[in-house]
Amino acid sequence: MAALEAATAALAPGYTTRRPAMADLPAALAMIVASDLADYGEPNYTEEELRDSWEEVDLATESWLIHSPDRELAGYLGTRLHGQEWVEVEGYVHPAHRGQGVGTTLIRLSEIRAEALQGQAAAGERLFLSNAVNGRLAAATGLMETMGYSAARHFWQMAIELTGPPPAPHWPAGITVRSMASEEEERTAYDLNQEVFADHWGHVVVPFADWLRRKKATGFDPALWFFVEEGERLAGLAICGTYTPALGWIHNLGVRQPWRRRGLGRALLLHALGAFHAAGTPKVALGVDAENETGATSLYESAGMHVAHHYTVYERPVLPARGER
Repeated sequence: MAALEAATAALAPGYTTRRPAMADLPAALAMIVASDLADYGEPNYTEEELRDSWEEVDLATESWLIHSPDRELAGYLGTRLHGQEWVEVEGYVHPAHRGQGVGTTLIRLSEIRAEALQGQAAAGERLFLSNAVNGRLAAATGLMETMGYSAARHFWQMAIELTGPPPAPHWPAGITVRSMASEEEERTAYDLNQEVFADHWGHVVVPFADWLRRKKATGFDPALWFFVEEGERLAGLAICGTYTPALGWIHNLGVRQPWRRRGLGRALLLHALGAFHAAGTPKVALGVDAENETGATSLYESAGMHVAHHYTVYERPVLPARGER
């Protein structure tokens, strides 16, 4: 109780905290959308995604809501253990309730949860809090730094408006591309995805069932899961979906090591963009590590994609529980 009182000390008078229930999902989504519209100019969360996220965790331990004095939803916090090293944090503050200590409180509440998880970790294991914020929003980055966090990585959301058909892809001799043929190939896509992204920053092996559920949460279409092949050997893949009727999303696009530097990545990207254009999707986006060492950012720029949003991942080691310091 003392830790909770300390965590909420920054809240303006009349603001209160409580744990969410599934019945709160519509109100929480509306608040998140309001926050995204203020910060990014467009929503970045769907109801399906939030529901899937809530169903994966225990809301009684991983999430908080903050209400204003008039009972409007002012803030939302979600945490989850990602692999064996990171406690991932996502927090949103309603634009009408900023400057009331809500953001500070969400961060402090996430730290209490992280300290509890640290207490359950094996001897010698050290957890890190990981919190991605709008890298262009000085109030957000400044708050993280004031509270002792350091910028660890930068990510971009890149996008392209498909005002016309993209250039036709050029495939090297012997290379073919096709859509996923059956549900049995979902496991093939998972295995290939794990291999292609194994050396990427922050990569964590997610169990197949969890991975598949997340990929199917919004806009799943097997026709937009592409395999690149040379003969009977898999060379790469792209996993895409329709985020909204107006926005296509490239979840993953990668090429296996032996086939890199042959133009397959660009060809696969143009193939995916062509499929979205043919379906009448006006805009396509993806997320990318801005410090990616495979040249992905340059590849996407070469196809006409631009940086739409900038996210900065802030990290801090999890401290021992307050009573143990």
